Order: sequence, then structure tokens, then C-alpha cells
Amino acid sequence: MSDGLKDVDRNLAFVIELVGGIFGILGIGHMYAGDITGGVIRLIVWLSVIAFSWVLISILLIFFIGLCCIPFMIIAQIGVPIWSAFSLKKKLEEAYPE
Repeated sequence: MSDGLKDVDRNLAFVIELVGGIFGILGIGHMYAGDITGGVIRLIVWLSVIAFSWVLISILLIFFIGLCCIPFMIIAQIGVPIWSAFSLKKKLEEAYPE
């Protein structure tokens, strides 16, 4: 035995690690091969990295979408009062013609 590793099928360990990692459970290939401590460390670190990354991506996405909406808000803040003022003026002219 070398570093707590068992004599297991290398290809199967590779596939378990690869597929597990893709689905968020990195380290199960190491656990299968007998490296329980290394597998658990990889699992915890990988889940932490994935969770942090998705939270960060979500925050940046919200920020980016917010930035993209600024021009529309500026247009709305200027356009709606202009529309309302013209609408009021037209209504007053219809109600009280000169």
C-alpha cells in the first residue's frame, strides 16, 4: 500500500472521480481508491468553491443587469414626466378652450 491507496481499477477510479466532480461531488474517486482524508478534503473544498462561485456569479449578474437597466430608468424618469405634462396640458386645453 502506498499513501493509504488500495489496489483498485485505475480506470474506474478515474471515471468515478471525473463524473463525480462534474456533478459536484469531487473526491469520491479518491475515497474509492482508499484515500478517505484526501477525498473528504477535496469534497469539502470543491463544494465550497462551487457554492462561492455561484453566489459570486449571481451577485455580478444582478449588478450587470442593474447597470444595463440604468439607461431605461433615465429615459423613464425623463420621459414619463414629459408624457404626463403633455397629457395634462392637452386635458386642460380640452376642458378650458381659449
